[in-house]
Amino acid sequence: MLFVDGGYLLNPELDLWVDLTEFEEHLAAGRRRGGDLRASVRRLEAAEALYRGPLFEDDLYEDWTITPRQALEDRYIDALAVLACHYRTLGEARACIRVSRKVLAAQPMYEAAHRHLMHAYARLDQHHLALRQYRECVSVLRSELRVPPAPETTRLNELIRLRRIV
Repeated sequence: MLFVDGGYLLNPELDLWVDLTEFEEHLAAGRRRGGDLRASVRRLEAAEALYRGPLFEDDLYEDWTITPRQALEDRYIDALAVLACHYRTLGEARACIRVSRKVLAAQPMYEAAHRHLMHAYARLDQHHLALRQYRECVSVLRSELRVPPAPETTRLNELIRLRRIV
């Protein structure tokens, strides 16, 4: 620790590993456009593995912790959403389901995650689960936001219902 200008900070000359810094590095590398999709997936998976829950969880009710905690959770959810999209693109339906469920556990109104689940279930020939996911999406959006699903979600539901999506 160094005392500088009336405050303490970590000595930058020390060789420290900080999980938050590592998380941010993996997230940034995983979100870069134009790269290898599988490399992006590996970096986002590494970021996902580093996330261990709320930041400053010992100080949940301290005002100063709210903004950084929420910002980190938002970046984590964003990383999961991008990862689910990549899994969908790669045809990895089970991985897409796993990650999309995590997104919805944290943010039930995240409509893109509902669509990812619908696609993944349809790909696994579990159309009944895809249709049930649509109904869940409609219910959550209606009860929480009082809005219908996006036209894209409704179209996807119709394609699944007609078995035109696999």
